[in-house]
Amino acid sequence: MKEPLDISQEEFEQIEAYINQSLSETDKVQFEIRLRNEPALSEKVAEIRDTIMAIESSILAEKMEGYHQNLSTEKAERNHQNYRPFAYAVAAILIVAIGVLWMMNQGSDHERLFASHFTPDPGLPTTMSTTNDYAFYEAMVDYKRKAYASAIAKWEPIYEAKPNNDTLAYFLGVAELANNNETKAITYLTQSESFDNSIFEEEAHYYLGMAYLKAGDLILAKKHLSLSATEKAKKVLANL
Repeated sequence: MKEPLDISQEEFEQIEAYINQSLSETDKVQFEIRLRNEPALSEKVAEIRDTIMAIESSILAEKMEGYHQNLSTEKAERNHQNYRPFAYAVAAILIVAIGVLWMMNQGSDHERLFASHFTPDPGLPTTMSTTNDYAFYEAMVDYKRKAYASAIAKWEPIYEAKPNNDTLAYFLGVAELANNNETKAITYLTQSESFDNSIFEEEAHYYLGMAYLKAGDLILAKKHLSLSATEKAKKVLANL
């Protein structure tokens, strides 16, 4: 059996705080972003919760059995003394189990950095003022509802007909990145930032940098983040 990995006191306290619902709102949001982006982590957290519930049920059953026994004072005291090392053993098992879970699912630095900083573009106002733009804005409604797959499916045919539209390329890229498809995001965002005088140039470089960050290409991530003058790009670069 593989020995459990070491875990620092600080790391254990963060995990314990999340399980006990005592994390700060900011830390809780960041951890839950990881849960959404990392199915394996979500499954492991569920396993740990099941383990905790099983142990608690076992302890409760042990207590209930003791309550229904006609024990003498001496025997009750002896059982109480024997229960303490059992409780310590349970605590030790939980610490090791949660510690292994944390170390196994921390992910790489660039994945954690992406998860903590990525926020999709808020999108354009959905006025739907003209018949020609209706399909685009209908997809924008889906995008703003975070139904990214639906928005992509509606935008792609429009983009095929208008491949030189920087707005379509930009929002398709951001939608693909929000939909956890950084490869397609890079393709669209590269097209978007290539247009001269595009109003999305700064944002396109930022999201292109984030797409490369998610893909693990830190060199290109730094390159494109450096080309964006946005404050959010500077924050990510500072952490890189």
